[in-house]
Amino acid sequence: MADGLNFCDGTSHSTVENSHFRNTGDDALASWSPSGDWSSKQACLNNTFRNNTIELPWHANGIAVYGGGGHQIEGNQIIGTVMSGAGILISSGFEAVPFSSSIIARNNTIISTGGECYIGERVGGIWIYAKDSDIEVPIIIENNRIRDSAESGITLHGPRALSDLQIRNQHFD
Repeated sequence: MADGLNFCDGTSHSTVENSHFRNTGDDALASWSPSGDWSSKQACLNNTFRNNTIELPWHANGIAVYGGGGHQIEGNQIIGTVMSGAGILISSGFEAVPFSSSIIARNNTIISTGGECYIGERVGGIWIYAKDSDIEVPIIIENNRIRDSAESGITLHGPRALSDLQIRNQHFD
C-alpha cells in the first residue's frame, strides 16, 4: 500500500535514475512537499526522476510530484497503471506546499495508463491537478510519447487555477 520511493518533507537536490519499480502499492516515484501539522512544511526542491522503468503501480500514479519546485521527470518508461492514476501526475493536492518554480516532464514514454481515478474522475497518461492551491509556475510538458491511454492523453483538473502550461511536441498513439 505504499510508494516505491517518496522524496518527502524537504528532500531536495536528489535523483533516482536507471531503476526499476514494479507492482508498487501507491505512486512508484513521488516528490511530496506536505504542509500538514505533522510535517516540517519544507518544500522539496530540484528532485529528478530520470531513465527509470515503472510497471504496474496498482493504486496510484507512475510518477507524482506534489508541490515544491524545480523537479524534472525525464526519459522514464511508465507502463500500465492497474487500478487508478496517471503515468505522470503534477498536483497541488494532499496538502502540498505550493509550487515555487518550474516543473519539467520530457522525453517520457507512457503506455496504457490512466482511467478511473481515486477522485472519482477519469484521468489520462499525464494528469495536472490544481487541487489545493493555484499552480502558477511554468509546467513544461514536451517530447513525451503517450500510447494506449485509458482516457485522454493529457488531463487537466481544478478546482484551482492553472497558468503557464507549456505543451510541445507530444506524440499520441
